[in-house]
Amino acid sequence: MLKLIIWSSLLYAIIIYRLNPQKFNNLLSIDNLADFIIFNINPIYGHLWFLNAYLYVLCITLFAVEHHKIKLINYLIPILLLGNLVMGELHQLFMTSSLPVYYTRNFLFTGLPFFYLGGIIRNNTSITNKETINYKALILIILFAFTSYVESVLLSKQSDIYISTIFLSYFMLTFFVSIKRCKKSFISQIGERDSLYIYILHIAVMLLLYPIVKKIITDKISIRIFECLAPTIYIIVCIIISKTIFTIKHRINNKLQINT
Repeated sequence: MLKLIIWSSLLYAIIIYRLNPQKFNNLLSIDNLADFIIFNINPIYGHLWFLNAYLYVLCITLFAVEHHKIKLINYLIPILLLGNLVMGELHQLFMTSSLPVYYTRNFLFTGLPFFYLGGIIRNNTSITNKETINYKALILIILFAFTSYVESVLLSKQSDIYISTIFLSYFMLTFFVSIKRCKKSFISQIGERDSLYIYILHIAVMLLLYPIVKKIITDKISIRIFECLAPTIYIIVCIIISKTIFTIKHRINNKLQINT
């Protein structure tokens, strides 16, 4: 995980330095370092907070396993989720101003509760051997997807997590965990191996590809068409990069094994 954080930060550091060198003026300030340690904010690029938070969660989990405190963390899940809502959605509903998003977008109020919620669902949901669909969960997924959208509209999309989002996450995990496991396919391999790389690289692909396309395409209609197709294009490019990385790593490991 540390290697992942280091190389992804270096990658975005190079890209940002090329695009906006002024951003590096206060990069290693005490405030940025404090935010990095306390709130998992990556000063180089915002979405990398996830890796820092994930590392914290894994360290906490290791400590909890060794000291038999997993149940204690499970009991804290409702409190942490409530804290997320109080400082996020509920604060915006009842106060005139909103708190900074990093108060809730960190290992404590997002990483831990959802990580352990997923573990609880995985350990307590029976996997059916029949090729059936959990229609109750599917209906609830559609319902809470709609109510999540309504909440986002009412709050002008100012929050990361809404009340409905928690239930949506729960029933989505329950739905997919309960489905009969099938043979490995191209899609399942993307979810298993490539999803993390897609998350890390998609912003980098966007930052590098979009300016190039704008130079090649000049008319507004073509640019608009590209913008509509852009998310799919970015994901495809990220998948290609991810699979290239895994292929290279696999070949290197094979050569090392042969030499030893």
